[in-house]
Amino acid sequence: MVGAGPFTFRNSLGYQGLIDLLALAKKDKPQVLILLGPFVDMNNAEINTGDLYVSQGTGKAYVTYEELFKDIISTVQRELKDQKTKVVLVPSYKDINHCQPLPQVPFSEGISANFIVAPNPCELVINDVTFAIINTDIVKDMCPNIFAKNMDPAKIDLSLMALHE
Repeated sequence: MVGAGPFTFRNSLGYQGLIDLLALAKKDKPQVLILLGPFVDMNNAEINTGDLYVSQGTGKAYVTYEELFKDIISTVQRELKDQKTKVVLVPSYKDINHCQPLPQVPFSEGISANFIVAPNPCELVINDVTFAIINTDIVKDMCPNIFAKNMDPAKIDLSLMALHE
């Protein structure tokens, strides 16, 4: 099973997408769950402010980017604790707590031994099947920089409009 972030809405730190994915993983019990970042998305409006407040008990508590990431990882671990599912974490260049250009080294701080941490890009072998993973949208990043003459209709422009919808 594969899940790709961000796992929140653009203006929320609720991580409902991750909670829903973990509920599905609990139900289906996959052997491997590959989670692709971003986990702490630099494009999230709440994260961009730098004032990270998360619900805690009856109030709200301030957290750092690293603490938010550790909380996400502990949520994954807690939800899948009674399963044999192996969890693979692959960073994204949009992870604000793991800012590195491609290629990225694996996550290291705050990761439990129960997780497999992989670099971005990476190659994984699962049950004798090789998977190559790169956690970026190369085409989307290249399209704004492409110029073409006499394209009627402009095929690149049409594909960009579809990406932004």
